[in-house]
Amino acid sequence: MKKIGIGIVCMAALLMTGCGADLPDMTDEEINTIGEYAAITLLKYDVNARSRLVDASVLEELQNIPEPELPSVPEQKPEPEPEPEPATEVPVVDNSVAGEMTAESLESFLELPEGVNLSFTEYEVCQSYQEDNQYFSLDASEGKELLVLHFTLRNASGSDQSINMLARRDKYRVTVNGSSTRNALPTLLTNDLTTYKGTLGNGASEDVVLVIELSPEELTNVTSITINFKNELNAYTIQAL
Repeated sequence: MKKIGIGIVCMAALLMTGCGADLPDMTDEEINTIGEYAAITLLKYDVNARSRLVDASVLEELQNIPEPELPSVPEQKPEPEPEPEPATEVPVVDNSVAGEMTAESLESFLELPEGVNLSFTEYEVCQSYQEDNQYFSLDASEGKELLVLHFTLRNASGSDQSINMLARRDKYRVTVNGSSTRNALPTLLTNDLTTYKGTLGNGASEDVVLVIELSPEELTNVTSITINFKNELNAYTIQAL
């Protein structure tokens, strides 16, 4: 019986190995027990098949033999998956040009001749603006009103000065009450600051304007006016009101 049991255990080990399972370590006593159990089990099935030729008491004795406890196989814990390596940050190349320079004054921004200055004087809200020489007028679009900003261009240089704002590429942005911002309108007015061109005599002054268009609600209560002058190289901001 012992030889049969050892043979059966070996066969079982081969089968288990073929299935990819690890054969647990067992003592000689456990091997003998499993071998006897396997042999008895084979005899039980064989006896059941030939129960008419076997003594009933032998059959009952074989069927009542308790099954031996099999050694427990330690649970194999899955190996932890390696943590992914942190992604390498790709450096961001900033190709933007450094911030623009701020001019020391409005005159330096506009590159006015020495002795010529420009200062804000007043504003008016209207539906239509007519310049003093009566050459041109400007009407507001339907549902809009004009905000006309007046500046005084004065020549105190001691000689006549030629002024050409038309040749410049400046941008003028006006912000009302800190929220409503518009670009100055291009107009045909001869005293439009954005397109002014002429000779200013010594000691003379002239009224020039910037004009924007807003809704009546935005111009109901004007409490602040900010004007930003800007070009490709420079910038300057004044708080007109």
